[in-house]
Amino acid sequence: MYQIDDQQIKEAVKIAKLLSHPVRVIILTLLKNNECTVSQLVDKLDLDQSAISHQIQLLKEENLLSARREGKQIFYKLDDSHILETLQGILDHANHVIKIKEQK
Repeated sequence: MYQIDDQQIKEAVKIAKLLSHPVRVIILTLLKNNECTVSQLVDKLDLDQSAISHQIQLLKEENLLSARREGKQIFYKLDDSHILETLQGILDHANHVIKIKEQK
């Protein structure tokens, strides 16, 4: 039987909470194949720079994003391929639920 300890549960809940915010899900999706700066994300999401920066900081704190500096710019990218698998599983399930609701 699979054992799960308290630390795993605590970290899983943190990650689930991070994935519960639409902007963070969109940021992770946008960074799936590309690095982006905050300015690029601002342009794509049409949100304030401070809002994007705040969401990025939260994702970085849980090691979902990493950053590299190039001159004055900081480029962000996904730091963990597991999160892509997790996010894709959640999105696949969301599509499944949508289809079931449409059939009712």
